[in-house]
Amino acid sequence: MRVTVIGNCQSAGLASCLSTMVAGLQVTARGPGTPIELLGLAESNDWVLLQGKQSAVPPALAERVITWPRLIFAGFHPDAVYVRAGGGQAPSPLGQWHSALTLLGWMAERSVAETLRLFRSEVFERARYFGIWESSRQSLLAEGDAAGLSIDGAFETWSSGGCFMHSPNHPHLTAIAEVARALLPRLGLIARSLHPERFLVDDLAQYVALPVYPDIGLRLGIKGDYTFKLPTRSWRGVQHAELIALDEMIERSFAALETVSRDVIDCARFSTPVWQALARDLPSLVATPLPKTGGNPYRGLPAHQYWRQAMTETPGPEVDPVIAAPFHITPRTAIATAGSCFAQHIARTLKQAGFNHMVAEPPPPELTPAQIEAGHWGSFSARYGNIYSARQMVQLVERAEGRFRPADAPWQRPDGRWVDPFRPQIDAGGFATRAEVIEARRPHLQAVRRMLRRVEVFVFTLGLTEAWRAKADGAVFPLAPGVVAGAMDEAAYEFVNFTTAEVLADLRAFRAALRAVNPGAKLVLTVSPVPLVATYEARHVLVSTVASKSILRAAAEEFCREDPECWYFPSYEIVTGSQARGTSFGPDLREVNEATVARVMALFLRHAALAPPTEVPRHNAPAIADAETAELFEVLCDEEKLAG
Repeated sequence: MRVTVIGNCQSAGLASCLSTMVAGLQVTARGPGTPIELLGLAESNDWVLLQGKQSAVPPALAERVITWPRLIFAGFHPDAVYVRAGGGQAPSPLGQWHSALTLLGWMAERSVAETLRLFRSEVFERARYFGIWESSRQSLLAEGDAAGLSIDGAFETWSSGGCFMHSPNHPHLTAIAEVARALLPRLGLIARSLHPERFLVDDLAQYVALPVYPDIGLRLGIKGDYTFKLPTRSWRGVQHAELIALDEMIERSFAALETVSRDVIDCARFSTPVWQALARDLPSLVATPLPKTGGNPYRGLPAHQYWRQAMTETPGPEVDPVIAAPFHITPRTAIATAGSCFAQHIARTLKQAGFNHMVAEPPPPELTPAQIEAGHWGSFSARYGNIYSARQMVQLVERAEGRFRPADAPWQRPDGRWVDPFRPQIDAGGFATRAEVIEARRPHLQAVRRMLRRVEVFVFTLGLTEAWRAKADGAVFPLAPGVVAGAMDEAAYEFVNFTTAEVLADLRAFRAALRAVNPGAKLVLTVSPVPLVATYEARHVLVSTVASKSILRAAAEEFCREDPECWYFPSYEIVTGSQARGTSFGPDLREVNEATVARVMALFLRHAALAPPTEVPRHNAPAIADAETAELFEVLCDEEKLAG
């Protein structure tokens, strides 16, 4: 079969992908041609793959022509523009691209230092850079629809990996390969490999690669910088990619532009009202130094960094303190959850919204629905129950990996049944014998091991700093001995209230243990907004609650600051912040109500998910009249037993 691919600079990549995917396929690539040339190509090929519209194709040959979309997307690089000078392109160190803000500074005869001051969030906001992502996405999807290839799902996959464009018209080879895969059924071909990007060199990577500016990356949930890559050069078989910083890019751009007259410069963007206003206000914009050069460092910050705009003037339900996620999830991402009672809300919402909430310890097939519910099968990624403290989480991993064997034997309940002291309420019926408890631990810890090795995103909700531990080996329990089982013996057990330093050390130990078996795992850390049921400290429970949550929040802050692969999600702030105006809790002032849980999870999915559902499932609150429906909203909460 003979195929010719016609299109822009992306056509060679598509031809290479098809040739690699299908054995014996003869594929050539060429640029756009005239109707007469297209007629000749259609007559001499089995198929012609034409990029863009088919308007130039003779009707008689339309059945042998297949269209494919132009992959043009400016969402990562909204500052990139085409500039003409007279009858050709204006010279630039960035090849066919110019920085619009740099051009604005040059046209006004401003210095490099003054032009540098335009590269800040306030100017990006005024230039509408933060809105280009969505409009560019819609244009790209429309391009796919026009070619008969829906790329909605593909766009989600590309975005999940970060920036997938070298520049607005140069996609990564992974995106071009996706188009090639989508064309195979229309060509009637079978591939020997569906992933040609694994074997081919990304030819478009040799040209200019533009950076995602830091303030733009922050909005998109990816790390940005100001490093520009110039076209790659080869010398004696060694490739050399020259990298320049923002100030050098401006200097080189100014030098290149000085070879033409300002009178012949033509940039379509500069004729819009937005950019005309920028040009008019340029004197004040370049007179405002960047924070590092002096002046008021708080001037020109984004609206979400000011209390008045972000809180006072924003309706409570619309306050969104998340800003951006450093990574994203898709329905295929393996997500595990653990932590305090509030973590169960996260797990339930992920499942109901169609995301891949891991259950490494599924119920045995012989169990009835009632037994599954009583045993809390599926409520957790493994049947570990509530994990209130970071120390408890570390010890669970150590136990699963065989590095920690606690001395405590099973505890007996007042009714004669036995429980596992490390998950005392995981099964409502308990166990008949001590041996059954010990035997049930083996498959449970194996499930934890599987979960740790397969998880891609681990969501851990910190709940408490107060705990009880065994004096003999430091083993920490979710409940004190004597609350639901066992007996308090002050010679064997002691109360502990972990400090910020101890919580931080435990989080680091957990991260090290997880990454040792799963280097690519990412972490989402939250702090439960649920107050303490009771405190063992000799003080008011409100004071202990604030102290405990403050310690956890401070540890989480320091931990996530040092680890770019960890995201702190502010569920605590969403529930307890002043914007909630005291409406987050039920009549007991402790249980988070249905509307607030839905709000928390809607924000989580809005920022974390590349394809969030149109509406987050709303749980049913325990306070509603329908008892059967209310039961669906209940969670296993060991701590409730402390109230007696």
